[in-house]
This record gives sequence, structure tokens and C-alpha cells, in this order.
Amino acid sequence: MNKKNPVVGFLLSPLPMLAGIAALYVMQIIAVFVCSAVIFATGAIALNEVTDFQDIIMQEPFYSAIDVTGRLGMLIVGFFWYRVYRYSENGFRTLSLKMLIGCFALGIAVQGIMMWGMTFAFWVLPESVYESYAELTEALVNDPSWLTVLSVAVLAPISEELLFRGITLKILATHNIPKTGVVIVQAVWFGVFHMLGTFSYGTAVQAVYTSLFAIVLGLFAIRFNSVVPSILIHMALNGGALLLSFLESLTDNPEIVQYAMIPISVLFIALALFINTKIPAMPAPVRFKKDDQGTEPQSF
Repeated sequence: MNKKNPVVGFLLSPLPMLAGIAALYVMQIIAVFVCSAVIFATGAIALNEVTDFQDIIMQEPFYSAIDVTGRLGMLIVGFFWYRVYRYSENGFRTLSLKMLIGCFALGIAVQGIMMWGMTFAFWVLPESVYESYAELTEALVNDPSWLTVLSVAVLAPISEELLFRGITLKILATHNIPKTGVVIVQAVWFGVFHMLGTFSYGTAVQAVYTSLFAIVLGLFAIRFNSVVPSILIHMALNGGALLLSFLESLTDNPEIVQYAMIPISVLFIALALFINTKIPAMPAPVRFKKDDQGTEPQSF
């Protein structure tokens, strides 16, 4: 595959994000209509009670069902688009017990680092920033339903990794952009993605730490030439966030959970570093698929 213009690559790089957002919103709109039909058919509210309808649609299980449907839309778009680029990936060849443990440990460690990083940041930032972020994450503090777990810990990591590390990263890499630029640009788009929809101080904070997290994910995707490690790390981090929020909701003193994360994070950081140093990098795919000109496509 011939190297292409970097400017073209940069201009094309947000397309997977935009396609994912479009699929997310379209599927959510469809889900809203379906949930509306269910609500009206069961006689939960009258047709003229619009205010009550808005309150009901934002409650469980309707809210989580709408969110899961939107994530499924992103997953469908990401999966079929990703298949175009998959020929040059190692895929599940990277999967091993060491990889599973290492990615899980790294995800939990990063979650602990992010939690304490935000704690220190909120000490110096205005209170309005903390209140905005707390409102954004309020749904996770309550007892999460299985639909919430499915959306946050399974569908979101898979769909987002396919779109950003599976597609966006490949678009950039095949347009003569250096590895550092590839990692930074895909991380920026990942942060922008988490800020779209409703802009607030809370989403701005989320955009910052998700961009930093995306750098780690991008480096792992490049090192192993596969989205499998980044998906596992992403699942561990999101699942860890749900678990921490749930544990904090069980106690009147959430700081106990936060302080407990200090030794846990240190332990998992050491475990992740040790295991990942034992896993050799796999930058080159095992087999290439030739393009129409008979030349081999470039890998990372």
C-alpha cells in the first residue's frame, strides 16, 4: 500500500468518530420510539403527559436500554468498517494468559491513577467543575443495572476501540504520519468524542483524562498490532470504575475506598509492568494480504 498525503490522513481521521456518533444517535432515536410505544401501550402515562414522559424515559430500565441500543449501533459500524483494515493485524494471535492478566492489571492500575489524579485536580479547580463532573457520573454511583454494566464495561470498550484504535489509528498510520503523531491525533479525537453531545465542565474533564488514556491504548495497539489488548485494558478500566462507584455507594465514607485504591494501584502497576515486559512486541502481522497492485501493505 503506497504511503499517502498526511494532510489527507488527518482530514479523514475523524470520519470513524463521526460515523460512530451518527450510528449512536440514530439507534438511540429508534430506541426512544420503541420505549415510547411500550410506555403508552402499557398505559403508564397518558399521551398528553409530556413532562411525565420525559421523566419516565430518563429512568431505568428505559435509559439503559436506549444507551445499550446506541452502543450496538456504534459496534455494528465499527465492526464492519474495521474488517476493511483487519488484514494487517495480529488479532487474537496476541491473546494469552499473560496478556489477559497484564491488560487487566494495567486497566485497574490506570483507573486508580485517574481517580487520584482527578481527586488532586478537584482540590485546585473551582467547585463548579467538580459539581458538573459529579452530575455527569451520578448514574454510575447508584446501583448499576446489568444493562449499565453491559453498555459501560462491554459494548463501549469494544465499539470505541474498533473505531479509534482499529480504524482511526490505521487511517493515520497509512498516510505517512509518524507514530507519535498517530498516537496523539487518535487520542485527541477520542477526547473530543467524550465531549460531544453536552458540553460542560464535567465533559471537559472527561475529555482530558480519556485523551491521556487513549495514548496508552494507542501505544498498546501499535506495539501488538492488534485492538485486542486495548479492548481488554479498556474493559478493565470501565469495569473497575463501575465497581469503585458501587463500592463507594455502599459506605457513608467513600474516602475509605479511595485510600484502599492506593496500595491496590501500586500492586497492579507493578504486576502490569512485570507481565508486559515478559510479552514480546508483535509489530508485524503474521501474514499480509496483497493489494490490487500486488505490493504488500504497510504495517506499523
